[in-house]
Amino acid sequence: MNQAWFAETYPADKFFHTKLLADADAAVYGDLPWQPVVLQELLAATAEKPARARLLPSGRTARPLTVRLKKYPWLSQQPLGAPLQARCEPVNGIQQVVQLVPRPEGKPWDTRPAPRPQPVAVVTREFNGLLRIQAAGFGFADNVFIPAQLIGKNGWQTGQRLKGTAVSQFDQKKGKDGWVAERAEAIAASNERPPES
Repeated sequence: MNQAWFAETYPADKFFHTKLLADADAAVYGDLPWQPVVLQELLAATAEKPARARLLPSGRTARPLTVRLKKYPWLSQQPLGAPLQARCEPVNGIQQVVQLVPRPEGKPWDTRPAPRPQPVAVVTREFNGLLRIQAAGFGFADNVFIPAQLIGKNGWQTGQRLKGTAVSQFDQKKGKDGWVAERAEAIAASNERPPES
């Protein structure tokens, strides 16, 4: 392919190749519906993961979608909340974006009932449960993550009953939403044992 005769016989035609790629995508993914999404967040590359973007689909219970910026470099030029549309297919039970394009008729943050000035909404809930401390020092109570600093500062032990307020937070390592204790206090000493984890 690096020979001069090949370049003369098959001249590089970027437009032609782009058209063929678009036709191939349409043939493979054309039966998948377009789904409205907005650009929620750009995530910088880390040692473990490449640079990515989080997309927010419509619906209050919809889970964010993640795409690599290497595949869609134009996303880095888009403002947060930019209206887009995606085609997704399930892979091992997780929706994967297979096509992503701008959505010209959309409005910023329009996948939510009301526009949001911030990319992530803060949601809180009360919790009450037995503390299970892990080897690394952090713990869980009522499916709420209890930071090691909070446990150490208060001298809490496994089996103590805690109550407090938790905030919803996206766990980037697990790729899903979870709960983190915002404030907590120990309730009277308990002989209860937390379930084994």
